[in-house]
Amino acid sequence: MKVLVLYDYPPSPGGLATQGDLLFRGLQEMGVDTHAVHFESAQEKEWYYRWFEPDVVVGVGYWGHVPNLVLHPLRYGARPVPWLVADGYIAKYQEVLNDLPLILVTSNWVKEMYVRDGINGDQIEVLPVGCDTDSFRPFDKNDKKILAVHVKRKDTFENNFYCKDF
Repeated sequence: MKVLVLYDYPPSPGGLATQGDLLFRGLQEMGVDTHAVHFESAQEKEWYYRWFEPDVVVGVGYWGHVPNLVLHPLRYGARPVPWLVADGYIAKYQEVLNDLPLILVTSNWVKEMYVRDGINGDQIEVLPVGCDTDSFRPFDKNDKKILAVHVKRKDTFENNFYCKDF
């Protein structure tokens, strides 16, 4: 399987970029042949369609990104699968989205919003956003890497907190 992932790449700090990057890195870790490209970079996407010949193009965004995530890949014969969030009313692209065999959304609530606004729920699957468990994991409170020291200074009336380097 070859997957081209369209998102805010390279990732800037933010939700959609993080969502796309976690998907991209997760696919790589699973051994999927995958490449990432910025969802708005038309010329770069065209090159990947021809060179990489992906089986599927997964685009991360919201309904307003349909021209970049769905219409552009379709124009070049690629199979788009949008992975969408909701930002309120889905104002257009209902016909385009209803013609797709699969739409991924980040939660049941997002699915309800798309169905409410005219998208057929039969082709919508919920794929929650994950997290990087190597970066986000519990630490023991005595771990020297994160130990916060509470110091009461004699020369002030305030408590001062700082992180101590070890």
